[in-house]
This record gives sequence, C-alpha cells and structure tokens, in this order.
Amino acid sequence: MFNIRVLNTPIEFILNEKLLQFIWQFALFQAVGLQLKDGRGLTIINRGTLNRNAGPDFSNAKIRIQNTIWAGNIELHVKESDWKKHKHHEEPAYQNIILHVVYTSDLSEDAGNFPVLELKPYISVALMDYYTTLMQSPVSIPCAPHLQNIPDLVWQSWLQRMLLEKWELKFTRWQEILRQAQGNWSQLFYQVFTRNFGSKVNDDAFEELAKVSPLAVLAKHKDNLTHIEALLFGQAGMIPQQPQNPYEIELSIHYAFFKQKYGLQAMQARQWKFLRMRPAGFPSIRIAQLAMILYKSEQLFASLLNVQQPDDIRHLFELGVSQYWETHYTFQKESKVKSQKHLGHAMQALIWINTIVPMQYFYGLNQEGLNKLQDTITKLQQTAQEDNSVIKTWRQSGIKPGSAWDTQALLHLFRQYCTAKKCLECSIGLWFLKTCR
Repeated sequence: MFNIRVLNTPIEFILNEKLLQFIWQFALFQAVGLQLKDGRGLTIINRGTLNRNAGPDFSNAKIRIQNTIWAGNIELHVKESDWKKHKHHEEPAYQNIILHVVYTSDLSEDAGNFPVLELKPYISVALMDYYTTLMQSPVSIPCAPHLQNIPDLVWQSWLQRMLLEKWELKFTRWQEILRQAQGNWSQLFYQVFTRNFGSKVNDDAFEELAKVSPLAVLAKHKDNLTHIEALLFGQAGMIPQQPQNPYEIELSIHYAFFKQKYGLQAMQARQWKFLRMRPAGFPSIRIAQLAMILYKSEQLFASLLNVQQPDDIRHLFELGVSQYWETHYTFQKESKVKSQKHLGHAMQALIWINTIVPMQYFYGLNQEGLNKLQDTITKLQQTAQEDNSVIKTWRQSGIKPGSAWDTQALLHLFRQYCTAKKCLECSIGLWFLKTCR
C-alpha cells in the first residue's frame, strides 16, 4: 500500500520506549510462534493495560510459558541492558514482573530472574521504516502523502475527537477564569470575547486588558464612549504622556481620575505588538472597535447567548470607531484617509467560531445541564471554513475542509499532533502503522 523510502538512519536511533509500548499495546507484531530468549515457547493471553504512572509499563497481563500460565506485570525496554541502566534491579516494584520485553537482547547473562522476549524478529520491517519516515519527515504533516488512503469513518471520527479535545482545553481555561471571576458569567464572556481582538499576535495582551479593566468598572460608564475609551486605552498603557489634541487631553484627564478612583494598575505599553501588522489590525484600532461595541451593546453576553447564526450579529460588529480613530491608526499619527474601520467579516467569523458558539455550549452544560453538542456542531458545519496558513497546508496535502467544523478540528490536529509528531497518539498514525505491518 505504501511506497516506503528506507532510510540510512539505524532503527535503534529512531526507536524509543514509547514506540515499543505502542507496538506492544496494539499488537503490531507477529504474535504467533513467539520464543523467549532461552528458547521456551511463549503465548500471550492478555498483553495487559498500559500503566501511565510509576512502575512496570503494563499491568494485569497474562501469558503462557510452555504449560504454565503467569499473571502480573510486564516491563519493556529498547535494550535488555536498560534494565540495570534504569536501576530497576534496585526497585521492589520491578522484582515480580512476569516478562521483560525488549527490542534487542544485548546481554549474555540474564538481567534478573524473569523470562526475556526479544521482539525485534517479530516486528515488520515495513512498520519500522514507515515510522522512521514519519519521524524524519521535513514537512509539517508527516503522513501527508498517504492521507487520501484514510477510510472516511476513521478520518471523520478522529476529526470530531479533535474538535472535542480542543474544546476540553478551552473549557478548562474558561472554568478557571470563571472561578477567578467568582462565577460571574458576564466577566468570563467579556474576557474571552476580548481575547479575540488580538488574533494570534496580541491575544494574551487583550485578555490581560480585559482582566485589568473589569466589566463592572466599564459598566459604570456605559453611557459615555469617551469614558470607556479612556479606561481601555489607559489600562492598555497607550495614552500619550504628552497629549497633543483635545481628544488625547480628554482621555488623559479622565483616565488619571478613574485610575485613582478605582485603584487601577495599567499594563505596560511594550506588551503590545505592532510590527509587521496591517494597520487595520493594530491593537489601538482593535481597542477602539471594542470600546464602541461595549458602548453600543445592551447586555452583550445575554444578547449573544442565543444567537443562531453569524448574520444575526453583524449589526453589532459593524459599528465602526469614534471620530478620532476614523483618521488615526495610532495615537498622534493622523492618516490622510478617513474610514469607519469596521470589524471585517473574517474577524467576525473568528469571534463566532472561537467564542460565541463554544460559549453557548459551555454555558448550557454548566448552567442549564443541557448537552447541546449536536446543535453546536451543526452551527459550525453551517459556518464557512476558515482560511489561514495552517488550513492552506492541509489543502496542499489534499484535504479539502468544507466548513468551520472541519477547520477547527484540523487546526487542533496540526498544532497539537502533526507539528509535534505525536503520530503514536493519533488515530490516523495508528491506522497507518497497523496497515503497513
């Protein structure tokens, strides 16, 4: 099935205990006709359960050596000599193993009072070559040349798992924010909503801005856009030390008063990144857009909680900016061209995909006890696919995402598995390794 390129690198250089555990766990070896190092016949009744804690690698295993059945733990090593190298002979937890499985037996005398199985003769050369090819692949998606061979059921099941895993990580972080906000859902939403305005470059800075500019403080100035801008730009550390026009002077005066009144501590201006960014994406413009949304919206969290499609929120995201920012991209540098600087459709889509839709699901689980997973997935399946460098890489590999459901899963798969070459933890990698035995 695969056209495997055999590399010159020794297998022992690529092989590690994680791969050996993987091979043993999924029985990716010839399990019939096994012989121990001492020549006795071995039958594997149960390979055991992988142990992710301290102690032998597999527990609750069962084997037959000749006519005797043994039950207990199994330890794996690349080389038999690793037993003493890892000082297992000094640890009580390893003294009663029923089998020592090694890739290569490199000792003339036994390392301990237990049988040894050298697995190397029973592992397919094609499997090892393919794994070596994956690990040494210079491309970001190691299995890209073979993705077209993946059965659709395997592919779709793994993509759904990727989306859920992405959300699990997101929800863990959100749960911690909610705890810090003492259960205030509006503050949670405001904080994660604000993070979107930084894209990938300034996302942490925008989340920090939301933390140091609490929604409860901003709400006290709900009816005054200049006050909201003074609070946000002041807390961002962006208001000029020497203001030059009435707007800048007004912001400076208001912020000095608010800072003392509310006991605020501003961010450092150096936390913001402008380099190699398009002016429309400058953090100063994003803050001006955020200020307008907070000023114009009524109960932002409540209003977005039950929105069913992205078109329903366009009116909120196309409000533009205040008069000063129509002719500026940064403080004290006036632009020759006047523009409203609305949030673009791509930015609106990111907020919908990354915050609004998962937040609706997260809130339903926590507050209403409702699992709206299928409804949430349907919303993403009805949302246009994202377009970024990672998705372009997938397209070049022959994968054609059809919706935001696909792209969200592919982004997580790429960032958490492909670039880290966690092929042994990936269902796609497992399928390939099983088929090339």
